Amino acid sequence: MILLQSHRKQRQPGCEGSSSFLSRFYKSKKSNIRSGISQIDMKPKSILVALGWAVAICSVILQVLYTSSGSGLLWYHYALLFLVSMLGGIAIVDLKDVILGYFIVFPLSFATLIFVMGILPGVTGKLQSGTMALDVIGGMAINLVMRITFPGVWVLCLLGSILGCGIGEKIEGVPETAAN
Repeated sequence: MILLQSHRKQRQPGCEGSSSFLSRFYKSKKSNIRSGISQIDMKPKSILVALGWAVAICSVILQVLYTSSGSGLLWYHYALLFLVSMLGGIAIVDLKDVILGYFIVFPLSFATLIFVMGILPGVTGKLQSGTMALDVIGGMAINLVMRITFPGVWVLCLLGSILGCGIGEKIEGVPETAAN
């Protein structure tokens, strides 16, 4: 017993203060994450543009899902999504805000699509509560939205928004006297 206690008191080489190192590491990471989140400062205009961008993406995809006969997205749907993303990039202009807006737009539009397709029928009373149908429809909605949008729509919208940001910077950089 005395041998075990003496062994516990001895530290192995290289492990001196390991618990304090871990606690300092955790605290530093925690503070870095907090400071990183507090540094996210989008302009109110950019937030409103991102919300409108999400609504436009949802409306195009929902129109396809509710009116097409299983054909999925066609070329003009892709063109419209690209145009909407490009207009969002032109309106926001700042590349940091465009990328941040993109990562706000897609989870928001994905959640909206899942809500409209999977949860709204249960909320409106089209399905009886307590049935497994709501779970099945929710799972099918997630599957359908992911199958239609991933990865093509996501990449296309990212490229469109970055291109729109470049165009917006060119438009913003033109002096007003030269534009008249």
